[in-house]
Amino acid sequence: MSDTTLPYEHFERGPMPRETIDGIPGYEILEELGRGGMGVVYRARQLSLNRIVALKMLIRHGATELDRFRVEAEAIGRLQHSNIIHVFEIGEVDGSPFFTLEYCPNGNLSRKIGRRPMGNREAAELIRELAEAMEIVHQSGIIHRDLKPANVLMSSDGTPKVTDFGIAKTNQDSTHTQTGIILGTPSYMAPEQAEGMNKDVGPAADVYSLGAILYECLTGRPPFVAGTTLETIRQVLEQEPLPPRLLNHAADQDLEKITLKCLQKRPSERYSSASELAADLKRYLDGEPITARSVNLFERLHRELHRNQHEAKLRPWGAGIMWLGAIIFAAQTATSILLMAGVFQPVAFWGPRIILFVLIGFWLRRYGFGNGLLPSNPLERMLWATWIGYLLAFAAMFLVMEAMGHGHLEIYGPAMVLSGMAWFTMGGCVWGGCYVIGLLFLVASPGMTWLNETAWGPGVFGAAWGATLLALGARYMIRSRSHPGEDS
Repeated sequence: MSDTTLPYEHFERGPMPRETIDGIPGYEILEELGRGGMGVVYRARQLSLNRIVALKMLIRHGATELDRFRVEAEAIGRLQHSNIIHVFEIGEVDGSPFFTLEYCPNGNLSRKIGRRPMGNREAAELIRELAEAMEIVHQSGIIHRDLKPANVLMSSDGTPKVTDFGIAKTNQDSTHTQTGIILGTPSYMAPEQAEGMNKDVGPAADVYSLGAILYECLTGRPPFVAGTTLETIRQVLEQEPLPPRLLNHAADQDLEKITLKCLQKRPSERYSSASELAADLKRYLDGEPITARSVNLFERLHRELHRNQHEAKLRPWGAGIMWLGAIIFAAQTATSILLMAGVFQPVAFWGPRIILFVLIGFWLRRYGFGNGLLPSNPLERMLWATWIGYLLAFAAMFLVMEAMGHGHLEIYGPAMVLSGMAWFTMGGCVWGGCYVIGLLFLVASPGMTWLNETAWGPGVFGAAWGATLLALGARYMIRSRSHPGEDS
């Protein structure tokens, strides 16, 4: 999240501090509007035209800050639209670059909203204007990447104006596109931006941000907000926004559809452009049917099955998951072979399992939990709770069956049920395809009872687990190769 840009409207006016500049030729400094670690924004008078301007100056900077300042000045300078802040002059004084831009005395959109919902038509008209402006921005080869109410200024006549292009991405400049660096404001950034996939951030990310602004206009709050930055990012990546009408019953149903279409996780499911969003908002304002629609049950099911969570963290585990599948398959197959050879049943059952648990311990040291046995982050705690719980439930079920007089080989039918439940749980918090895996285990569980008290049960159970883990591990390995350098 950038701290080098200075949206002056964030700050209350105050007296000019002593550690200010002596002066800028052609301008009379009237007061300081805002100050950050690297720069300052003043309200100034341009003497030649006798007009009030905002003067933004970089007073302490390194190469990165200077580059961002240059990108912002040049990006705004070549854009001409009534809803984009105007740059008047770019210059330098005493080694400090500055530019002057149109002064908006009415603050920003965040102040206008004030945590209170706006009227439906007012919100729709405002976002329509911003969407039309952003279409011009995108046609100029610029992606804003930090659209939010605080970066929309309100002119003296109430016209909204997009400002603060400090972290904009341009076709000619790739300085800010390094993978893994998160730029923007979490509550308003698209999922691909929140993942640090900067090379994949395009106009669809700004469309998402426009939807987040529309959401706040309708509800008085952004779609995702939490106590910490990381928790907000997690919500952006994993949760669906509450429908606006749950937070504001006066919100219009069609505007809700438009908003939620903008906030789709997949860029391809949003409006294809800012102009398409503007056109749908105009249809709404004109009382015509909109193109956005509610997601039906089958679409929701398809989306849920294809949902990926924590994928960037799980991709490096691909080989380890495949090895784990091979270990489980080998241990279960060894049990079947020992039983066929006439080995005493408890020995055939527990011998390979003891070896299995030892190998899993080594596996955890090599692949799991940051090279440790205990979890250290929310993802690892979730996996630890699911699968340690599974093993404990398996052990408890075995003891119960023993107490009821059942043999070792009668456990595999119930074990398939338990496995299905564990995989189904994974479907809700890791990958939607795990729902299908869980259902397959549950469907196969009655068939496993036919193999009770036969030597085939352990091998078939191991084959089911081995095939599942081999397929899952291969999936993550393939996706890791398609996203080189992005694994965390």
